[in-house]
Amino acid sequence: MKKVKKVVSNIKETVKNIENEDEIPFKVANTKKIVGSKNAYRIKVDNSYRIGEEIDKDKNELTNEDNQVFSLKRFLHRKHIYEKYKRK
Repeated sequence: MKKVKKVVSNIKETVKNIENEDEIPFKVANTKKIVGSKNAYRIKVDNSYRIGEEIDKDKNELTNEDNQVFSLKRFLHRKHIYEKYKRK
């Protein structure tokens, strides 16, 4: 659990310092795109576990601008994380 907390705090720090939203998946350490998925990525926590994350578009109702929403979705064993994101 300490490793997960450390990874999440590193993500928070990294995301705070990024100016361009498109860089988020590439700047967060140990992040790779999940093959076969449009918007899903995984963050390697250790040899056995991964955090699944998604980047979705969201329209701001006030400004009518598109924003990207970066969200951590799942914490699973490595062989299960890829099954959850296969066809998204």
